[in-house]
Amino acid sequence: MSPDPGQQHEVAALAADNAVMETEIALADLERIRPLLRGDAGMARGQFRFHRESALAVAEGHVSATLTLTCQRCLGEMTLPVDADSRLAFVESATASAEVTGSREPVIAQNGQVSLATLIEEELLLALPLAPMHRDSDCVARSEPQAETRQKPFAGLRDLMKN
Repeated sequence: MSPDPGQQHEVAALAADNAVMETEIALADLERIRPLLRGDAGMARGQFRFHRESALAVAEGHVSATLTLTCQRCLGEMTLPVDADSRLAFVESATASAEVTGSREPVIAQNGQVSLATLIEEELLLALPLAPMHRDSDCVARSEPQAETRQKPFAGLRDLMKN
């Protein structure tokens, strides 16, 4: 099934039907991640398998995309492939998230609904490094020879102390 990624879906109904939802969304349409990207061309793909576990609606998800970011070392363009798996548990409120145990991450489903675009965007945000950087061998800033000039801030102090 390939629904509109922004459409809201009833989590309880998806879990009851053991639904498998798969969709693609343009990176340019993800409002919270777009400002963090150097280029917003490309697509993000997500697949989520919903079911019930005890009293909770849960899902296993997989998100993939190739993000174009700015290297914080050389300020050049870099790509970051994202291939992330997630185990989600849907709850109605932040207080109910305390009931989620194990390896599942709580997701607040407002009014029992969630959009696949939101789930995909959350996973991409979690996959972003704090400071994206090329590998040392790929970074222009690392490949330029650095002039080794050792500074000695107290070199003149020795002469002053002799007098």
